[in-house]
Amino acid sequence: MKKKKIITGYLVVSIVALVSTILISLTMQKKYAAFITLSDEHVENDMLLGLTAKDALVNQHKQLDCGINNPYIYCQLIYTNNFLKDIAKLHYPKTHIEDLKDSIAYKIDGKYKTIEIRTISSNATKAAIVTNSVAKLLNTYITNQKTNFYKQELAYILSIKKEKEKIYKRKEKIYSLYLDSHFDTNLKKEILKIDNLQKERDLAFNEYNNAYIQYYRTLSFLDKNRNIFTILKNTTIEETPIEPNFIPYFFTLESLGVILWTFIILIGKRLKEPTYITTKELFNPFSPWILTISIWLFILLLLQIEKGLLYPLTNKFYYSLSLWLVSFTFFSIASYYLIPNRANQAQNFASPIHVNKLFFNCLVMLLTIIAPLYFYQVLKAVLAMSTTEIMMNIRTFNIGGDKSFGILNYANIIGQALLAVAIWRYPKISGWKLTLIIVCNIISAFSIMGKMPFVFIIAIIIFALYEKKIIKIRTIALWTIPLFFLFYIFTNARQGDDEQSQLSLADFLGMYILSPPVAFGLITENIHTQFGLSTFSSIYRFINDWGLGHYEIKDGIQEFVYVPVLTNVYTILQPFYEDFGYKGVTYFGMLYGILTGTTFKLSHNGNGIAKCIYSYIAVNLILQFFQEGIFIGFIAFLEYIAICIVCIQKTIKIDTKYYDKK
Repeated sequence: MKKKKIITGYLVVSIVALVSTILISLTMQKKYAAFITLSDEHVENDMLLGLTAKDALVNQHKQLDCGINNPYIYCQLIYTNNFLKDIAKLHYPKTHIEDLKDSIAYKIDGKYKTIEIRTISSNATKAAIVTNSVAKLLNTYITNQKTNFYKQELAYILSIKKEKEKIYKRKEKIYSLYLDSHFDTNLKKEILKIDNLQKERDLAFNEYNNAYIQYYRTLSFLDKNRNIFTILKNTTIEETPIEPNFIPYFFTLESLGVILWTFIILIGKRLKEPTYITTKELFNPFSPWILTISIWLFILLLLQIEKGLLYPLTNKFYYSLSLWLVSFTFFSIASYYLIPNRANQAQNFASPIHVNKLFFNCLVMLLTIIAPLYFYQVLKAVLAMSTTEIMMNIRTFNIGGDKSFGILNYANIIGQALLAVAIWRYPKISGWKLTLIIVCNIISAFSIMGKMPFVFIIAIIIFALYEKKIIKIRTIALWTIPLFFLFYIFTNARQGDDEQSQLSLADFLGMYILSPPVAFGLITENIHTQFGLSTFSSIYRFINDWGLGHYEIKDGIQEFVYVPVLTNVYTILQPFYEDFGYKGVTYFGMLYGILTGTTFKLSHNGNGIAKCIYSYIAVNLILQFFQEGIFIGFIAFLEYIAICIVCIQKTIKIDTKYYDKK
């Protein structure tokens, strides 16, 4: 296909996407969103019954609301058929329950225990009215739930009270009769028996008295008027319609059109030169599809073996993972197959890449300077706060500290890019230079005190050495267990000196490897109107930092949840599901598949830049059970690519002798 025809095809795709988006925007019914924010219901305690703070503190009675003070219960109630039917009777008598469910959404903030409810309607005023109705009905439902709970508790305590009363009266009667008949005895045996009977009576009385107090305490809670939750933010209405939204429609249609047209072009070329994927290519352990399938099979196997350490996986996770695996696997294999082959693929992949020595050496010199300086600045800031538990404090500083170190902040990303270039250049790179780059990367990793930089260093070296046929799979397998224990030791060293903060091996396995799929079941879709709030957070942060706009930014540290181990990572699926639901998981699975399949094939064809890019992606694929790293860190990913291009490109040549020619 001629170049002019190809370009014309892409222009037609853009025009069709633009026109289609405009037509959709003009013909689609406008919908408005209303929001209300509620706090978690208060914990009932004895201070609410009139006791002083001191008396309430020493009161050892159990909390009656254990297991109820949880915002996730709100969501369970909102989506029950009875709740939706009651809302439909009030506002949508002719609406199907499933359609009504789609118009009501919620978002839980696990950090602050709040829930934000959103309703959508074609009329802004009606959206606000329905939102208020949802809040009021929710209050009624939770009140009824608590009332029923107290009634059941009251009936149970009443039965215990009656039983304790019978026991006490029987013990009192036995004690009184025996005391009357042996009032003036001097025998030690009879005196001892009187004391024992008195103790039994007193013990029975105490138990009866406790049951009596507990009964009337529960009765007081049952009769007391209570506010189930607090409205933190009254109902608000978005000024602009939430639908139709021009940007996501155009973005989706344009990207799908470009992908379709590209596939048509590649299929046409492939039909002229029919070839097949060899078994060796298909089952390459570092291919994107094998990496992804193997990682998830391993995680699912461990989750089946673990003995009740975690909550069970939810249907939400199984559906999302199935969609992800199908779309990712299909498009990664399809992309790999459709990209034209070059001769001697295996040799091209294993052969050293060619670099622009001038730019590469300059960046190595820069890294040698800024990596130690960055570590020094971080260490100085940490030691100014405390001279103990340095590793934990460095991690804390990187999470929330002020890191205004200018160019020093780029030490990590420059080091990663240079490591990728150097390891693919091996063995045509001096040993001291490769060692220097690795050492600088380790220094940068300690400056951040995170596991991800260390994983990157290890994974990229293993991947490149395997493809260069320097090491084999069994070597990688043998090193897996020592590396696992090394990360376990590193994590505990980072926790500090407190024994309670140290993780057992089971806790480490649960928190960092097995808990993310379980925690994924607790996340909810974003209900804000900002497009891709979670997926494109790094882009929004970049725009804000450069003063080009003002967008909402998600916290760098995600909220923690109990599953029941504490965790704040939710697998690679999290941002896509939060922003776009199951459709987002499928769509970004397709994008990931195309990106990985294309770069993997170009790497096999000997493209040096593609080798470096795929190395970065492969590390994120290995860690996809943990969290997403490409789109959430998209700006860093672009910076990494730019540095690799600068090191490998041959367009800019200050002096030809600095360019390593083929």
